[in-house]
Amino acid sequence: MEQGISLSEALKNGLKQSLKVIIKIIKIMVPVYIIAQLLDYYEILAQISVYLEPLMRWFGLPGSAAIVLLLANGINIYAGIGALGALSLTSKQITILAIMVTTSHSLIIETAILKTIQIPRWFHLLFRIGMMLVLGFVLNLVWRS
Repeated sequence: MEQGISLSEALKNGLKQSLKVIIKIIKIMVPVYIIAQLLDYYEILAQISVYLEPLMRWFGLPGSAAIVLLLANGINIYAGIGALGALSLTSKQITILAIMVTTSHSLIIETAILKTIQIPRWFHLLFRIGMMLVLGFVLNLVWRS
């Protein structure tokens, strides 16, 4: 008769795996947060934001919020979260940005994965980025501060 592992062993294994994941996430978020803070401190983020402000205004966001979208879509969601921590945003802006990020994040990795199951890259990218833009725009329209 086959015996399963004990509850204490399962908890120990679960905690080990959780700790590995937490460390992996921290390794991404902390450096990105520090870099975003440095970009803000040296006003590089402000200079970049000027160019992105007109686009981001459609979503009720400051130009600096574009860095969160770029990092979340280009690297992964945790990089975006790390950059988000360095910005001063309202609850409305955080909510809009969070919905946009959860709609389209990790595009490079996920597009490659979906390609293996015969989903065309152009369709995947168009759908996810399109939905991100539509949701951000609509949420900004309906949420009046």
